[in-house]
Amino acid sequence: MISIARTVADLARESGIAAGLVAADAALHVGATDPAALAAVVAECSRWPGVTRARRVVELADAAAESPLESLSRLRMIEHGLPAPTPQQVIRDTAGRFVARVDFYWDEYGVVGEADGLGKYDSPASRIGEKKRELQLESCGLIMVRWGWDDVWQFGAVADRLRSRFRLGLRRGGGGQRGGRSAVGAPV
Repeated sequence: MISIARTVADLARESGIAAGLVAADAALHVGATDPAALAAVVAECSRWPGVTRARRVVELADAAAESPLESLSRLRMIEHGLPAPTPQQVIRDTAGRFVARVDFYWDEYGVVGEADGLGKYDSPASRIGEKKRELQLESCGLIMVRWGWDDVWQFGAVADRLRSRFRLGLRRGGGGQRGGRSAVGAPV
């Protein structure tokens, strides 16, 4: 019987890092495998074609990713040389009240990244709720950058927007505890 970890490794070897990373993140997120099992399977197939891709997937895999879009976004960030964000960061206001949990957070810049998947804004109520959430994050002094599925395939424009917001965030003094405008909780 082939394990989930083996399936992830085979996907990475045969279909590439993007496919393998999406599978690895999902498997880790739901607890279907763990990093040690992934590493062990890759070690077992060390002489197989494509094993370099599988090793890279094991290095990059993160159980915090909650969607394929988040996994692919993280891969694109790496490919574009962006600093690593904190995934699934809880943001609190200066009084310690919960504001939001965001997909990606760069504390040193005070920048939030949101990978918005399909169907997130299907209703007017969900669009209004998301706008309120964005305004609450901005009231904490944070800068929001959003992207979707279309953007992840041509990520250069998103990478440029992120770099621009990083520069803006530095001029404003960063975010989180360093900038004093918001408090952050531990990533979930």
